[in-house]
Amino acid sequence: MRRILVDTWSSVAIITTQTFNILKRENTKLEHIKTPLIGFGENEVEDMGKVILEVMLGEFPKCAINEVDFLVVNLPHYAYNAIVDSPCL
Repeated sequence: MRRILVDTWSSVAIITTQTFNILKRENTKLEHIKTPLIGFGENEVEDMGKVILEVMLGEFPKCAINEVDFLVVNLPHYAYNAIVDSPCL
């Protein structure tokens, strides 16, 4: 996945619905929760649920694989596929 924003001020990791649909596999489960998010053009955006995905940081062989909780958010025409917060790193 490319176009990932590392936002040290963000309190959650976010993945767009478009990216989630591309990455979705049979065993990928979306946990339905409703958490209003503020900060996208000062508008409130509601998530579609939470998903846990493995994220590889770095390049093989010098890499680390972490499980990250992402909120799936419908953000059409957003410049990034995902936003990760500092704890993800």
